[in-house]
Amino acid sequence: MQPFKKEKIKIFAFIFIPIVLVNFLVIGLIYYFSVVSEKSAVIEKESIKTESLFSYLEDEKENLLQDLLIYQTHEAFLNYIENRKKEDLIKLGEEFEDYLKIRGKYDQVRFINNDGQEIFRVNYNKGNPITILDEKDLQYKGDRYYFKEAITLDEGELYISSFDLNVENGEIEQPVKPVIRVANLIFNSKREKMGIFILNYFGKNLLDEIQVRFFANVDDMSLLNKDGYFLKSKIYPYYEWAFMYDNKKDLTFQSIHPEVWEKVKSLEKGYFENKDGLYTFSKIYPRQTDLLYKENGVVDDYYWFVVSFISRNSMLTGSVSLLKNIFYISILFVILSGVIIWFLAEERAKKRIAEKKISQLNNVLKIINKILRHDILNKIVGVREALDAFLKRGDKEYIDLIHQSVESGIRLISDMKDLEQLTVSGEELKKYDLR
Repeated sequence: MQPFKKEKIKIFAFIFIPIVLVNFLVIGLIYYFSVVSEKSAVIEKESIKTESLFSYLEDEKENLLQDLLIYQTHEAFLNYIENRKKEDLIKLGEEFEDYLKIRGKYDQVRFINNDGQEIFRVNYNKGNPITILDEKDLQYKGDRYYFKEAITLDEGELYISSFDLNVENGEIEQPVKPVIRVANLIFNSKREKMGIFILNYFGKNLLDEIQVRFFANVDDMSLLNKDGYFLKSKIYPYYEWAFMYDNKKDLTFQSIHPEVWEKVKSLEKGYFENKDGLYTFSKIYPRQTDLLYKENGVVDDYYWFVVSFISRNSMLTGSVSLLKNIFYISILFVILSGVIIWFLAEERAKKRIAEKKISQLNNVLKIINKILRHDILNKIVGVREALDAFLKRGDKEYIDLIHQSVESGIRLISDMKDLEQLTVSGEELKKYDLR
């Protein structure tokens, strides 16, 4: 490789490689901080969505319990509690049919006596409410968990049931109808317990709200009960309400994500990242409300989990897009820098080669100067000694020696001149082994 080209590549590499390394280091730092920022934004966004769900639940609970308290104080209902007249139930049914139609959020209004037998029921009936008073159409609910829990309340307490599917005549209603029941004890004027007044809230309203608030911009979202069963899921709809079916008892969140479940169930809220992506979660206590006048075990021990998941690809979409844009700009920058540095390196290489040649010439001239000084001095000394001898002895032989020394000096100067011209021309000198 020619010295000029070698020097040019050396200068180019010395400048270009650090620029490329710094360029990619900057890209890496920008990408890193972008990822950190994007993760923080996702966590904050999911937290805000959870808080908004809390607010929605609180509003719904307050409205639900307020409706319960208002409905049970209806004049016709109070008259029935005191007089047990069927006419009051008929009038009550007419009023509640209008309520259900207007409100559109309750599937049933019922009064169940102390023995668990329905006394009257008003069904929403797909927007055409009907009142059920005939004994043959009324059902026994004494074996249902919500009746057993609600009938044990103290006076003044309100009850919120678990979130599950409606059951009619011992069978899960089809199509499935998610419900939450609210109830409280009814007493007559003598403070005698008469039974429970109960509203069935359409759980679909809540699930639709969760879908609107949570399903967008996440790869998966799940509403779980305390045991890890799915109440709502974006990608596992078949697993929903598995605890209601004997052949689905093993279809839990834990069966799909055992490691994630261990973290979720042990904390009130939080987030963590694994190889798949980012999980955010929070525990919700749907029964907690100021209207539940007295805390009891039923209220304290019931909660849900909201778990959302965003895959790495989805979570880092913005960062990856930013990285691509920066990468393309950086490649253009590197190419332009390379072209500029290449020309700069060429000029720098020319300068360095010239400087080296000047240095080499200076060295050659120094050598020539030394040779000339030494050899010509020797010749002059020889001429002086021969001249002295001639003057003393008059022998012409010394004149010949003087002449030979002068001629030898002239040849030496001529050879040095040729060497100087050869060096200046830039041609390479070849080495010969004269041994």
